[in-house]
Amino acid sequence: MGNKKGIERLDGFHFFEFKHPYYALIKSINPEFAVKLYEEQVAAGENQNDVRQNMKEVDKFYALGKFYNSYYCEHPGLEQHNETMEEYFEYILKEESGVMLLDGSFL
Repeated sequence: MGNKKGIERLDGFHFFEFKHPYYALIKSINPEFAVKLYEEQVAAGENQNDVRQNMKEVDKFYALGKFYNSYYCEHPGLEQHNETMEEYFEYILKEESGVMLLDGSFL
């Protein structure tokens, strides 16, 4: 991945949305690793077959939109600042797999 800038840094990643038993949006290199992250960080002890059945791959623009909307809900008025999209999404743009959004009941 190296020196890619902006949204190009997401090339090679997939995005998976889990809705049951807990909501999560996960960036991963493949579906198997997404399930592993979900099981380790979100719903430990859940049946892997159930988790896979409740997983849906979404495109990167959908994932960015969900993250963007979530971010602004948590930080009202932020749109008046001059930060770039890359500054807002630096967490997503990191070149590693991870949980992007998590069910609010965990907070």
